[in-house]
Amino acid sequence: MAKGQTSQPVKRSPSRSAESDEEIASALCNHDVADCALAGTAIRWVREGRRTPQEAVARLIQICPCGEIDVRRAVRVLERVRRAALARSGR
Repeated sequence: MAKGQTSQPVKRSPSRSAESDEEIASALCNHDVADCALAGTAIRWVREGRRTPQEAVARLIQICPCGEIDVRRAVRVLERVRRAALARSGR
């Protein structure tokens, strides 16, 4: 960023309050180097009920190249994904 410039906040569409998978994936790794495809897979596992947030994070830890995953934050983020999926399904 050039001197004197400020970053603009990301504007969300008013019709879409839920986070996108990309936003969720970026929260899973401290350095944002976790492969987005892998993070997307972990999100999908949790959303579909195939893995718990803890199981999905354990898999991310094994594969993330930087090894700097904040486990508590990643579990918290995936738990939000799980709760949202359950709410949508009516459980």
